[in-house]
Parts: sequence; structure tokens; C-alpha cells
Amino acid sequence: MLKKYSLGSIEFEVPASWRVSDFGSSIEIVDDQACGALHLSFLKRTKADNPKGLDAKLLIENFALNNNLVSENSVATSEEIWEAKAIGSFSPDKPTDQMPKHWLLGCVVWSDKAVRASYCTDSRGEHIKVAATIIDSIGRKDL
Repeated sequence: MLKKYSLGSIEFEVPASWRVSDFGSSIEIVDDQACGALHLSFLKRTKADNPKGLDAKLLIENFALNNNLVSENSVATSEEIWEAKAIGSFSPDKPTDQMPKHWLLGCVVWSDKAVRASYCTDSRGEHIKVAATIIDSIGRKDL
């Protein structure tokens, strides 16, 4: 069962068994087995034009670069007139025991704001698919 969350104009759906914590400028969503965590960061955009898939892709690629992550596959993008999305799988460029082994990065961009999502875990189980579903559910209730 999914539970809908709203933060201002942003909304998303999370399985009822996952724990959601609001830290003001970010949200942490921990899966039901505590083997991974999804973090949502809320960003303001300075460009007021219609978002492009490249905008979303560059936001997650920049996050990956700043966190020493490398892409495991090509980053998928989609765009509508009012929003653009990107999602891709990443891993550490130099894996260590201290760093999660698998990362799913996503971003949703609108003309005035964006949500960047990062899910990190040590396993490739079903939780990554659920995290992708949560990222895909991110939307605006005012559009």
C-alpha cells in the first residue's frame, strides 16, 4: 500500500512500511528493512524556462561527480512541457567498505524548482525498484 506525502507543492508516494523523516531542506526515506535510504533534496532554479531532460540529467551527473560515482548505464531522460525527469544507476569509482555499493540517482525539474533524489544501498534487491517507483511518483500538485 502506498501513502501519499505532500511538501508544499511537491508530492510523492511511499510504501506505508517505509519511514519518512522531514529535515526541512531534505527528506530521508528508509526502506522497511533499513538496508538503504532515499534522500530527496529540494532545489530552486534560476532559469525560468521550460525544463529539458538535459537539465535533469546534468543535475544528477553533477551529484555523481561530486560524490565520486560512475554511471553503470546510460541516464534515461524524459520531458514534458512543464517537467523533465532523469534517472540512472551509479556505483563508487573506488568502492570501499564505508561507502554504499549501489546508487540510484534521479531528478525532476520544473521551471522554478527541482527535486534531486539519491537512493544508496549495499544490495541490488527489490528495494532499488521500489526507490525508482518513488522517484517516478514525484510530481507537483499545482500543475
